[in-house]
Amino acid sequence: VWVLEASPQETLQLTFTNIDLYTGRCEDQVQIYDGLQTDTRLGRICNSTSDGTMTTKTPIAYVIFTTSGMNQFNKGFELGIIPVSTEIECGENIVEDAGVLMSVNYPDPGYGANEYCFWSITVSNYDHIGFTFDEIDMEDSYSNNCKWDSLKVFKGFDYKGDPEQLVFCGYHKADLEDEICSSKTCRELPGTIVSHKNTMVIEFKSDLSNHGKGFKGSWETTCGGSFFTETFISSPYFPNTVPFAKMCSYYVKAPEDQVVQLNFEVFALGIDSYCPGQSSLTIHDGPSGISDQLAYLCGNEIPATINSTGRDVFMMYNHIVS
Repeated sequence: VWVLEASPQETLQLTFTNIDLYTGRCEDQVQIYDGLQTDTRLGRICNSTSDGTMTTKTPIAYVIFTTSGMNQFNKGFELGIIPVSTEIECGENIVEDAGVLMSVNYPDPGYGANEYCFWSITVSNYDHIGFTFDEIDMEDSYSNNCKWDSLKVFKGFDYKGDPEQLVFCGYHKADLEDEICSSKTCRELPGTIVSHKNTMVIEFKSDLSNHGKGFKGSWETTCGGSFFTETFISSPYFPNTVPFAKMCSYYVKAPEDQVVQLNFEVFALGIDSYCPGQSSLTIHDGPSGISDQLAYLCGNEIPATINSTGRDVFMMYNHIVS
């Protein structure tokens, strides 16, 4: 898997300069997507001919190469990549540990028709980005997967190498008694969204009609966060050692009528001969640190699967430098 990224004011022009794949029943193939969603495929190559030059509409291309391993004599492929300047009017590459971000003309008069904005945020190495929305006020098309106006937050790649992206639209308010909520379906704001590493991408686009105020949010370097979908959570700096004392809290909320299940892939907090005074992870069966304790974990042994009794789990990671 490759993710190709241009600057926010550019798209990508992609041309296969060499293709030598096993020509069976498309067991070996290259798929190219515009952005990070697999419903925006630009092309699929599974022989020795290409579809010509492909140009993305966004600054990101997602390339997936799969092979069956049935033939070891084919060379593979070579792809030429050329960034192309566009007329994207908003978005930038931001290298700051904290800041505020909002859509064009937020909150008044709000965003316009056919807008496309792309921001790439980078913080210090080994830190994570915690992005918190103050308001999302857009055309509501959740019933169509936010097809019309959309706000996408790309958190990065999980430990399996899969991209993780959240998509929003509609009306997310801090105050559900907001005036617009009397005529529109209002939803709670998402909690703090935490990146997997030190980068995060935010994409905003609108169609021709039914616009709103847009969005406003802010970010800072952080650890922990709130999680509302199946995901991967890691301690800061993972898989590297945390160089200083740090405390991180994680809040996990399952969908209605479901519970939270925690499955540990890796667990190595340090000295395992005793726990007092060492790094630990405390898990609570509820929404806060005063909820009943499910587990107190330390040392280096991978814990068994942990299940909550309700929808909420609160975890506190306490890293101690001896």
